[in-house]
Amino acid sequence: MPASTAFFAVLFYFATAVCVAGLVVRIVGYARTPAPLKIPTTPAPTTGTGVALRMLREVVFFESLFKGNLWTWAFGWIFHVSLALVLARHLRYFTEPVWGWVAFVQPFGLYAAFAMAIGLAGLWARRFLVERVRYISTPSDHLMLALLLAIAASGLSMKYLFHTDIVGVKAFFLGLMVFDWQPLPASAPLYLHLLLVASLMIIFPFSKLLHAPGLFFSPSRNQVDNPRESRHLAPWAARLGGALSDGRRSQGTRAARVPGGVSGDRAGRDGREPPVPAAEKMNEALGFPGKVSDDWPAVHDKAIAHMGTLLQRYRSLKVYLDACVHCGACTDKCHYFLGTGDPKNMPVARQDLMRSVYRRYFTLAGKLVPKLVGARDLTREVLDEWYTYYNQCSECRRCSVFCPYGIDTAEITMAGREILDAVGYGQKYSNEIIGKVHRIGNNLGLPGPALVDTLEGLEEDVKEETGVDVRYPLDQKGAEVLLITPSADFFAEPHVESLIGYGKVFHAAGVSWTMSSYASEAANFGMFIGNYDQMRTLALRIREAALELGVKRIVVGECGHAWRVAYSFWNTLAGIGAGAKDPFALQLQSQLDMRYRQPMHICEFTWDLIQRGALTLDKEANDHRVVTFHDSCNVARASRMGDTPGGQFEIPRAIVRATVNRFHEMAPGTTHEQTFCCGGGGGVLTDELIDLRVKGALPRMEALERVVKDHGVNFMATICAICKAQFTKVLPYYGFKMGMVGGVHQLVSTAIRLGAKS
Repeated sequence: MPASTAFFAVLFYFATAVCVAGLVVRIVGYARTPAPLKIPTTPAPTTGTGVALRMLREVVFFESLFKGNLWTWAFGWIFHVSLALVLARHLRYFTEPVWGWVAFVQPFGLYAAFAMAIGLAGLWARRFLVERVRYISTPSDHLMLALLLAIAASGLSMKYLFHTDIVGVKAFFLGLMVFDWQPLPASAPLYLHLLLVASLMIIFPFSKLLHAPGLFFSPSRNQVDNPRESRHLAPWAARLGGALSDGRRSQGTRAARVPGGVSGDRAGRDGREPPVPAAEKMNEALGFPGKVSDDWPAVHDKAIAHMGTLLQRYRSLKVYLDACVHCGACTDKCHYFLGTGDPKNMPVARQDLMRSVYRRYFTLAGKLVPKLVGARDLTREVLDEWYTYYNQCSECRRCSVFCPYGIDTAEITMAGREILDAVGYGQKYSNEIIGKVHRIGNNLGLPGPALVDTLEGLEEDVKEETGVDVRYPLDQKGAEVLLITPSADFFAEPHVESLIGYGKVFHAAGVSWTMSSYASEAANFGMFIGNYDQMRTLALRIREAALELGVKRIVVGECGHAWRVAYSFWNTLAGIGAGAKDPFALQLQSQLDMRYRQPMHICEFTWDLIQRGALTLDKEANDHRVVTFHDSCNVARASRMGDTPGGQFEIPRAIVRATVNRFHEMAPGTTHEQTFCCGGGGGVLTDELIDLRVKGALPRMEALERVVKDHGVNFMATICAICKAQFTKVLPYYGFKMGMVGGVHQLVSTAIRLGAKS
C-alpha cells in the first residue's frame, strides 16, 4: 500500500476525531452553561414556533447581517450558500449508489465553487479596503480566509487544470468509512486539497468557525420573549433561595457637528479618560474589595478566576466570546464610535478587549499561538484599558441588532465591569448610586420626609392648575396599584411633569394607587455593573414593598433600563410576574391580580384606558408643540409592551398621537429597534464624562436636526429618565433648547381633562 494512502487515511481519521470530539465538547459546554436571564434582542417572538422561524431566517437569509452591511451580507451569503452546494456535491464520494438529490445538485455544485471563491475574495478584500474592518482583523482572520480560498482554488484546479481519478478518490473514502483502505490516486493537487481540508477540520473546534454552532445557542436570538408570563430561573440562581420572602424589609443589605472643545467647569474629562473610581468604603459597602491591590499577581489571578466563574454562569458570555468572526457589521453602529472616532469604541473592538484575554487563558489556540489569534496576557495596562472602555459603553444593544450571531456587547461590558468590581476597580458613579438605594431606597438619596414634602407640593400645584384634588399618595396600604418610578420624577425637570401626568391618569381612572418610601426607585444600576446579586437585591425591595402594602398591581414609570429590568428580570429575580410554581414567587403572585399584566408599564396602563374611552384628552392643548419621539434603547431592544412584538414602539406612539395634533417621526434607521442611544445610559450619565456624552449624542442630534428643519419639531418625547437627563444636558451643545425634551406623560398631563369621565 502506498505510503500516501496510509498517511491520508490516518490524517482523516485524526481530523474527523478532532473535529467531531471538539465540536461535541463545545456544544455540550454551551448547552450545559445556563442562560440565567431573558435577554432576547427585541422585538422578539413570543412563542417557540416564532423563535424557530427567527432562527431559520438568520441561518438561511442572514437577516441581521442584511440590516448591518449589504456588501458583507452579499459576499457572506454567496459564500455560505455556495459552500452548502459544494458540500452537497461532494456527498457523491461517500454514497453508493449516489442519492438522487445529490446527483441532481451536481451541476449546481460545480458552478457554486466559482461563486464560493468570489464570495471569499470579496470578504477578504474588505479586510484590506475598509479601514474599520482592517483595524479589527487579526492574522487568524486572514489565514482562515486564505485557507478556505485555497481549498476552493485547489478543488477547481483538479476539475479544470489537472486530471484527477475521481473514481479512485471515491473508492478511497468509501474504504475509509468501513476501515477497508483503498489506494489513493497519486496526484499532487489532490494531496494539497486533502491536506487543506484536513487542516480545516482540525482547527474547526478551536477557531471562529464556532459561530456555526454558536448561533443556535445565542440567547439574544433563541429565547422566547415571555418573561412576564413564565418565570425563568437558572439552577444556580434558584439556589440563592427566597431571601426576604416573608415581606419584611431588609436592614441595609452628520448635518449636526460634534461641538468643539467644551471648556470651563462644564468640560468634565476628556472622552478617552476613564471616570473616577469608587472610594474604598463605597466598594466595601457593596461587598467588593476597597481598591485594587498592589499585589498584581493576586489581582491577576482573581480577575482570571472571576472570568472563569462568569463563563460557567452565563451562556451568553461563553458563546459571544467564541462566535465573533470580525465581519465588521457592527463597527459603524455604536454612537460613541460615530461621535468620537475612537476605534476601540467599535463594538467588536470593545469586545476584543476581553476576548483577547479569554483566548489567552481559556482556549487552546490562545495558549499555543497567542499572536496568531489575537490573544494577550492580562496586565495592569490591560485592566486599565478595560476600565476606560467598558465605562464608555451605554449597554444600548444596538450592535446586537445587526450582528449575524446576536452578539451583544452589553453582555461583555457587564462581565467586564463585574470583573473590575471583583478586584476593587469599580466606578464611583454607579456604585455610589447602588449604595444609596441600599441605604435609603432611591438613586438620589431622598429620605421619606423629603418625598412626602415633594408629593404634597405636587398636590398643591395640580390643585391650583386644575381645581381638582389629585392625590400623590405614599405608603398607602391597601391601594390597588404600586407605582415604581425613577426617583428623578420626584423633583427633576422635565421628569416631574410625567409624575404629575401619572397622578392625573390614576385620578381620572378612579384607581387607588400609592408609591413606596422604601422602594422609591425604579432604576436598577445592578444591571449596569453586571452584578446579578446586586440587581436581585435591589429588585427584592420592590417585592417587599408590594407585599407590605398589599397591592394588586405593579406599574412602572417612564425609565428605559428600569423597564427592561422590570419586564425581563423581575419575575426571575423577585417573582414579580406570572407562571411561577415555587413558593417564593407564588407568595406574591397569589396576591397580585393576574387579570392584568404584572408588571405593567405606565404606557400600557394609560393606553388601555384610552382604548376604553376612560380618559378625556384635548389634543389642542398641545398645539404649541410639534412632537417627535425618541425610542429609548432598553425599551426598544430589551422589552415589550402589550401582547405582541413591537408593542414597545406602537403603544407610546399611540399615546402621543392621542394627545397631540402634530407628530413626526425621525428618519428610518434611527428609530424603533435601530434607535440610537441618547449617549448617557449604562452608567455613563456623569458630568466627568460630559465630553463623551456630548459626542455620543451626535447620531441622535443629527436625526433630530433633520426633523426640526423639515417639520418644525420643538418637542422630543421619550419614556426614559436617563434620556431626559442626558438630553437636557447635551441639547444646548447642539444649539437646541434644553426644554424641548420631555416625557410622554408630560403630553398626557397637558391634554387630559379631569372629571369628565371615569
